[in-house]
Amino acid sequence: MKEDDYHPIKSGEVRYSNNGGFSYFWPYDLPFDIELDKKTYKKAETAIIVLSKLDGKVSQMSEQERNILLVPLVLMESTKSSAIEGTGTTMEDIYRSERVEEKDPHKLLDNMEVLNYRDALSHASNIDGNEIGEDLILELHEILLKGVRGENKSPGNYREVQVLVGNRGDNLDTAAFVPMPPENIYWKMKNLIEYINAPDENILLSAALSHYQFETIHPFTDGNGRMGRLLIMLILNRSKVLEYPVLYLSGYFNDKRDEYIRSLNRV
Repeated sequence: MKEDDYHPIKSGEVRYSNNGGFSYFWPYDLPFDIELDKKTYKKAETAIIVLSKLDGKVSQMSEQERNILLVPLVLMESTKSSAIEGTGTTMEDIYRSERVEEKDPHKLLDNMEVLNYRDALSHASNIDGNEIGEDLILELHEILLKGVRGENKSPGNYREVQVLVGNRGDNLDTAAFVPMPPENIYWKMKNLIEYINAPDENILLSAALSHYQFETIHPFTDGNGRMGRLLIMLILNRSKVLEYPVLYLSGYFNDKRDEYIRSLNRV
């Protein structure tokens, strides 16, 4: 990682491995010592009001109407979130696979990744309770990687190896981003989970910072992007801002993929 690309003030610091062999980003604990300008905070407050209105509209639907609405929305989110990670599956591919057996092994794995994401979303939405705990996060991660490319990468467990974020062929020196070593992931995740369950600010800002922090910690060997985006929905759902999970952001993130990744790094 090129440490000169990072100049954090509030969110963390660049550190070096014990032997000085590579640099990595160490995130500070949440909440960060930040103060948003009034314009940004007002936008966040307005967004919460609009989300509440959306949730109110959906709550007035019959259960049958809600199911008709939710099934394609969940599938759309699953498809778009997986697309950010490079899968080429479309909603049409998924519908077709329900009628015709997929012969292409690569396409089959792509389809399975999307369906796993759908299953994880559905599972998260159907669990009672308000808190988001470590057990739930690990359980959802295991569902995400079941039977797909990452099934040999410790699904449902924090990583025990050093990873990097970059292009194929990158190493720890050339990668765009190198997350913290695995030894302290448990404690950083403990802080993140405490923050998620005790928000002291606008819940939308809490969801955004939680998503950012999760991706920065990068707690798993694989599936961090999908799990981090699923976390946004889970936070809005558990906070009762959206009792029914009808708002999904991966389509927007996918359309602005470069900006999305660049914005995470800018924090």
